[in-house]
This record gives sequence, structure tokens and C-alpha cells, in this order.
Amino acid sequence: MKLFIFVSFLILACNVYGQEGHFTFSPSLGWSSLHINEQYSLRNNTNDRAKTANLTLLGGYEFDNGLLLEGGHVFSASPNLFGLVDDYDIDENLLQVGYVFKAGNYRLIPKVGYTKWKLDTTEGRFLNFDERKNNDYKGDDPFWAFSAERFFTNKLGLFLSVRQTNYRFGQVYSGDFGIKIAF
Repeated sequence: MKLFIFVSFLILACNVYGQEGHFTFSPSLGWSSLHINEQYSLRNNTNDRAKTANLTLLGGYEFDNGLLLEGGHVFSASPNLFGLVDDYDIDENLLQVGYVFKAGNYRLIPKVGYTKWKLDTTEGRFLNFDERKNNDYKGDDPFWAFSAERFFTNKLGLFLSVRQTNYRFGQVYSGDFGIKIAF
């Protein structure tokens, strides 16, 4: 899989050689719905679900022909009051490629990418009289995403993005709202 991603990026690089474009920076806030498989769950032998809040920082380059290359970092954390409930936190570094379909100030961008992630799980204190479990898992997986953007000037816009990833530990559905700055 890593070889496939590497070759894809090489092919794209050859297709965009000599193209003009601009850099982008996209901070956003959002949410994720985690569907944790039983072997990674903090519950005994059952699947688990959790909600997390996301902070995403993406930087990229958009070519004039519509190709978009982005990389960035996503931090997702479960809201956890005093450590009472089970906690699932995901830390990700990602690369993604997309194509920008423009219609005036509106833009639609389907994307595919690859993420290197770390899942940190911590068992909550509520009704837990034994020693608390804490596990760290690492891996990398492909994903798809889709963004809708509305630019208000040539350099500033708002976007809404959704992403779905089939991680080794389960599925995650994410949504983000943020600003995009072009320079």
C-alpha cells in the first residue's frame, strides 16, 4: 500500500511540473464518531463507540489545473470530565490529494489520502475499582474525504469537510468546519 501511495504521488508530480498555483493554510474544528472494534475497546469483549472533538491544521498547494496536494496534523480527543469515562484520543499526520471543481466562488473537492496515526485509550474511573487500563496503538491507513468551500475574496474562504477512514482499530467518520487562506 505504501508503494502504491508513493507511485501515485510521483505520477501526480510529473503531471503538475511547470504548473502555477498558490499555497493554502486551513485550520478547522470538528467532531469524529469512532466505532472501535472489540479487540481495541476498553469494554470487555464488545465493540465501543465514542465521540471526539477535532483540531485540524492543513497546509498545501493548489495548482491552477485544479490539483490540490495537502499535508497536516489532526488531533482528536474525547471530552472527559476528570477522567471519569473511557477516553479515546487519536493523533494523526496525513497527506492527501484532491481535485478542485470550481463554480464561481463555490468549490467541491473530492480527496484521497494516507494517514499515520496513534490511538491512545484510557479507561475511566467511574465504577472502575481495578487498575485503569491504558493502551497505545499505532498504524497507517488510507482514507477518503470531501470538502465544499465558499470563497469570499480571492484569498479567504470557509469550508465544510467530511472524512471516512477504515482504521485497523475500527471506522471513524469526521466532520470539520474551518477557514481556508490562500497566499
